[in-house]
Amino acid sequence: MAASTTPPTTEQRRWWLLVSLCVVAAIAYLQRQVPGTVAKAIQTDLALNKEAMGTVLGAFFFSYAALQIPAGWLCSAWGVRQSLIAMVSLWAVASLMAARAHTPETLLASRLLLGAAQAGLFTSTTLAIRDRFRPEEYGRANGLLATGMQVGGLLGTSLAGELAMEWGWRWVVAACALPGIPWIAAFLLIDPPRRRQPITWQLKSSQQQPHGSPTAPAAMTSSTHEPVSAPAEAQTLNSQLAHVLRMTWVLIGSWSLWCLCTQQFFRAAAQAFYATWFSTYLQEARELDLSRAGWYTAGPIAAAAIGPFLGGWLTDWLTQQTGRPWLARHAVASLMLLGCAGLMAIGHLISATPLSVAVIAIGNLLSAAAGPAAYSASIHMGGRWLAVVFSIMNMLGNLGAALFPKAVAWFLPTAALQGASSLADWNRVFLVIAFTYVVAAVSWLMFDSNRCLTDK
Repeated sequence: MAASTTPPTTEQRRWWLLVSLCVVAAIAYLQRQVPGTVAKAIQTDLALNKEAMGTVLGAFFFSYAALQIPAGWLCSAWGVRQSLIAMVSLWAVASLMAARAHTPETLLASRLLLGAAQAGLFTSTTLAIRDRFRPEEYGRANGLLATGMQVGGLLGTSLAGELAMEWGWRWVVAACALPGIPWIAAFLLIDPPRRRQPITWQLKSSQQQPHGSPTAPAAMTSSTHEPVSAPAEAQTLNSQLAHVLRMTWVLIGSWSLWCLCTQQFFRAAAQAFYATWFSTYLQEARELDLSRAGWYTAGPIAAAAIGPFLGGWLTDWLTQQTGRPWLARHAVASLMLLGCAGLMAIGHLISATPLSVAVIAIGNLLSAAAGPAAYSASIHMGGRWLAVVFSIMNMLGNLGAALFPKAVAWFLPTAALQGASSLADWNRVFLVIAFTYVVAAVSWLMFDSNRCLTDK
């Protein structure tokens, strides 16, 4: 048997690190999902109408989007481990603050704090994946990470409604602060403080690098990747300023980056519906109680937990078969999003609630399957600017997610904003969701994600 090219301890450690990243992603999505599941109870308790509740739910995404670039820079400069520990600690504070909110302003502030505290999360995880995994493993690694996100959302939807009926929504929101404490302890065991060079891997543009063939950290010569380590010599203030200006000019003028951000904006906007308004839709249009609405909401979230793994695996398989990563990413993402749009357009018209939710859930699975392609594309396009490129993409995605909960209120009749909305009122919302997925799919067909922006 051939000897492994990577020491077993290093190989095991990087996969355990990925497991820890998946768990922290689940915790993050649990905390952002629960308020949407119990939104109806919060509305009643704090006497909020739908428009005000939409503002509260969307507040998370506004601060989350606004701080993407500063948080991405901080994570890149400070390090993944320190950044994650600080962020998880702040999440707990935000959840406890929300649980004790007795005014709309306090609840709004807690959502803004949670968004700010989570802003650097996926920049940190993407940097960790780039530094620890081979290019042909990016799809699976990002797919597993996205599955972790959806598992957290699934727990938030399936359990929150049931527990809120027994304990009240405040205790459920407060309980979201607990998982971060044991995670920090476990993460310190998996990734203890020490000096090390990141593991890097080579993927030649002309042919696929054999699986398991590492290169030295400074030997990454692919046109789509840059060395991870920073230059040894300190740069002067003038050269740093010139570098920032050049990077800004290149990024602003990059058609590929704009297209990548456009697909992220519309895909994330549509997906935000499940974390914010879907439970309310089931209670009003389908006349379910809070407990049943929570379990039905878990359907699309559970499907979305499977989608990233399947999408990531399919993207990596096509990459290995064709030797063309850009073709694999664009084909998987565009086809999945178009399929999702079709299912959204017809799923809400089905009168039987279980079948309707099942069709919508399959559509959400396809949407989630397109996610790993975007994360992998940002790694290939970002090069040494990965933290900034990913932060811009994630910022625009979450701007879409921030606007959509508010936009739902715009698509509902004025009379429905104060009371329960009918099935017909909600149907127009689903047509808008289908349209946003079409726009996201078309965006994937209009750029080349295989060209590194730092080559310009």
